[in-house]
Amino acid sequence: MDEPTSASFAPAPDGTLLVAIADGARHRVEVFALDGTHVGGFGDWGGFPSLLSTPTGLASADGNVFVADSENHRVQAFRVDPEDRRIGRLAYRFGVHAIQPGDGEGSLHYP
Repeated sequence: MDEPTSASFAPAPDGTLLVAIADGARHRVEVFALDGTHVGGFGDWGGFPSLLSTPTGLASADGNVFVADSENHRVQAFRVDPEDRRIGRLAYRFGVHAIQPGDGEGSLHYP
């Protein structure tokens, strides 16, 4: 990991507790078991859905890991299920690019 920017517990659907770590320099989120075993990862640099540009924050709720996708001015929610070979499948995203800070309802500017 080149530049870890955030970490969060990430409960899997089966109740297993995992740890997700945002790697801002690699534009990825890596997922580990509590014993340090690498479970998988997701993301790559870009602006399309499920791609990331400088993830800066993580939170978990309702089986999703929420990623503050700072340079893309949005938050994306990913499912984290080690049994699913597509760990990090995009669930949904929200926020839109704000032209200026505070511009528009629901707009995010470098979350």
